[in-house]
Amino acid sequence: MTDISNSSKDFYEFRPTFTKYTMAFGIGVLGSQTVSNEALIHTAGVLAQFLDNDMNGEADTNVADNLARRNAVMLVTRDRAEYD
Repeated sequence: MTDISNSSKDFYEFRPTFTKYTMAFGIGVLGSQTVSNEALIHTAGVLAQFLDNDMNGEADTNVADNLARRNAVMLVTRDRAEYD
């Protein structure tokens, strides 16, 4: 888990709502302060399993590469109200 700090360039534009992140095949999975580290890691794991269905450590299609090139992110909040 990495903090999105004031001195970090990674995902800084998502502050202050999103304060931490992890990665899954080059795709940022960002969490708000109210999301536990465990929940964020679980979410990244589900995304990784979706992209690597045969569990060989490599994404099964070029979807992950295309998403990473486009700087796609997955945003995780406690509830919809926090996201809005």
